[in-house]
Amino acid sequence: MKKTLHHIPTNNEKIAKNILESISDAVITTDLEFLVVTWNKAAENTYSWRAEEVIGQPITQILPQDSGKEELVEMVKQLRTQGFWKGDVIQQKQDGTKVYITSSVSVVKDDVGNPISIVAVNRDITERIQLEHRKDEFLGIASHELRTPLTSIKGYTQILKRLVETEPASPKISELLKRTDIYTDKLNGLINDLLDVSKIQAGKLVLNNSKFDIDSLVQESIESVQPTTSKHEIVYKNTVKRKIVGDRDRLEQVITNLLSNAIKYSPKSDKIEVTTTNDTKFIKITVRDFGIGIPKNKQSLLFHRYYRVEATEKTFSGMGIGLYICSEIVNRHKGTIAVASDGHHGTTFEVTLPIQL
Repeated sequence: MKKTLHHIPTNNEKIAKNILESISDAVITTDLEFLVVTWNKAAENTYSWRAEEVIGQPITQILPQDSGKEELVEMVKQLRTQGFWKGDVIQQKQDGTKVYITSSVSVVKDDVGNPISIVAVNRDITERIQLEHRKDEFLGIASHELRTPLTSIKGYTQILKRLVETEPASPKISELLKRTDIYTDKLNGLINDLLDVSKIQAGKLVLNNSKFDIDSLVQESIESVQPTTSKHEIVYKNTVKRKIVGDRDRLEQVITNLLSNAIKYSPKSDKIEVTTTNDTKFIKITVRDFGIGIPKNKQSLLFHRYYRVEATEKTFSGMGIGLYICSEIVNRHKGTIAVASDGHHGTTFEVTLPIQL
């Protein structure tokens, strides 16, 4: 254990120390060799190491990362080139227990710009991560359990529809059966979304790639959604006549979700515009509605899991996972999905996909 020199602290140093000890995040400083210099009370609570046990010790030995050496190398590289690193890591407490941390690490420089130390501000997010894991496990189990009775309901509805077709029945019964079938499909879609979230979190969302015509995919997606609305006309403007490589069913899921959202969030308009364009390497699919719009300060959060814009929660139903799933599917195709809106007059979603993966 290295010895450290002690001196009588000045008033400013006392104030700084008191502030450091009152902060709820673990604040750790090291020298340029990553030897611990300071270790506040929150760091003791987070990692179970006392300050006197770690001062002068290599931080990499005190806090080994389960996240892997590659992440550590990348952090050191960014610190040297940019002077700052931010990310989530999995570390270990004194007893080896895992702790999930969101960390901000900065290089501190002197008055002439020379680096003199490194400071890390670490927040324990273990409870939040564990809660999310439990939620995902619950959703996965609940989704599987719901599938069995729903399959039976769907089967009975189909039998009743066939009986109505062969035997005389009132128009009202036929209409009720039609509505039952529509709502059964909607419920089945919600369950599939819950299952997809569980697959994504478990890393089990697999793409079944093939070569297919993008124009046919978009047209079929529109044809499947158009009957769900009697008010909106989905206008398709296509300039693309070529094939791409990807998971056709998953990409149809993305387009269908964007079209359904466009209809849902534009109750006072009567048109949805879909456009496809391409260059030599990429294809762009744009879905534009003329509805309520999305505030600019909320747009970056739209693709987060379970996120919903507060202003729409009481007016429009949903679980806040559709766009998250879309984003994951597009990302796994090495593409991008973006949103644009002035916050009042409609929204445009743009999906960009590579022609070859």
